[in-house]
Amino acid sequence: MIILLAVVYTMTTPSVSEEMVYSDVVDLFKSEQVESFVIRGSDIIITKKGAQPGDPALTYSLYDVSYFLLQMGDLIDQQHAEGIIKDYDLDEGFVWPWWASMIPYLLLLVVFFALWYYMMNKSGGGAPGVGKFGKARTRLGSEEQKKVTFADVAGAEEEKEELQEIVEFLKDPKRYLELGARIPKGVLLVGPPGTGKSMLAKRMVSILPDMSREEMLETTEIHSVSGLTSRTRPIVDSRPFRAPHHTTSAAALAGGAQLQPGEMSLAHNGILFLDELPEFHRDVRETLRQPLEEGVVTVSRAAGTVTYPSRFMLICAMNPCKCGWLGHPTQRCTCSDTEIKRYHSRVSGPLLDRIDMIIEVPALNYAELSGKAEAEPSSEIKKRVDAARARQRERLRDTGADCNAHMGPREMSAFCALSPACSALMENAYRKLGLSARSYDRILRVARTIADLEGAENIEPGHLAEAIQYRTWDFRSAD
Repeated sequence: MIILLAVVYTMTTPSVSEEMVYSDVVDLFKSEQVESFVIRGSDIIITKKGAQPGDPALTYSLYDVSYFLLQMGDLIDQQHAEGIIKDYDLDEGFVWPWWASMIPYLLLLVVFFALWYYMMNKSGGGAPGVGKFGKARTRLGSEEQKKVTFADVAGAEEEKEELQEIVEFLKDPKRYLELGARIPKGVLLVGPPGTGKSMLAKRMVSILPDMSREEMLETTEIHSVSGLTSRTRPIVDSRPFRAPHHTTSAAALAGGAQLQPGEMSLAHNGILFLDELPEFHRDVRETLRQPLEEGVVTVSRAAGTVTYPSRFMLICAMNPCKCGWLGHPTQRCTCSDTEIKRYHSRVSGPLLDRIDMIIEVPALNYAELSGKAEAEPSSEIKKRVDAARARQRERLRDTGADCNAHMGPREMSAFCALSPACSALMENAYRKLGLSARSYDRILRVARTIADLEGAENIEPGHLAEAIQYRTWDFRSAD
């Protein structure tokens, strides 16, 4: 290709003589020093008056022969009539047009575009777990693939219990549009570095309910479009776990230039984990709002528009401040009040309003870290999750919904009814904490799920208080 370009460039670019420029050619004619000349193609070959037989002819490559003849034609005819120019031959032959000099640059542009198109097509290809051109490095995870379990996490028993409750909010694709279930699920883990936030999030996959056949097929379709399936793993049979780096762009999260599914769609029916949430660019964080609310993401690019499903469980993790040590028992935080407020302001109120639970993950003490007591494995936790889901299906069997996340207004009124004590507690929280209508709805659903995990028939004040705590704990007031 390089050789071809070089040849074309040589053919189309005028080769100006080092001894002559265009003005020298014109001066030769005006000073009547030309005895004869011949034009061959774009070259003019001049024999000067008084030239000896062995002297070389003067040659110059004209950029535009037509322009030269238009400028010098009358003078040439006059000098030929007067005998000054003895002879001339205007056999122009084939003359490259003026635009021919643009051909090499056009070819280079075509080659560059072809390389760009090839690499963009490759951006979605490759095996699972491999970083792609223009996308963040991500992973697929499951208990079987990664061999991880909650038993690996030292301490944090309270946080493990809290995380189990958000499992029940994973939506069923078959009933989603039918029931209008617009209840996105999210949890924010806040704590100092090294307290196990990332470990807890990654092990959430190990206690999620098994995928249904419809979920497997739908998830496989999305991953197949992105080239994430292979002969050895043609079907996605475990819930996806996507963990893009905080340098990920909004296009990589929502969908790429070639209308490839983004991270939010690749996490469909699974978990999207955003570690160091405030470090993500603002437009990336705000991109989450519409898919969290509607369960779909629409990608509009120059190549067209496409809508992908994006019903995922959002798990975010962040430090309580820039240095990470705000509220730590050792009082190691070095951030000023202004720096802390600036760091917290990176997470907008509308995004926080779409997160169901904010869980504090405090630092472990030495006894918890060094303890040899065997932690509860994920398989045991999953049994409780499945039992809670079974109770929900039994309760909702005649309603068309099959879990708390899919309850409509009628089901909410029937199965989330509050006793006088619970109603007073909820009213007090609603007024004093300035809750939104979305917050009220989600608190009731979380309280209903907590009651199911405990095997309770009705929502009790303790269930409601715990749900309100998850929803309203303000990490921005930690000290």
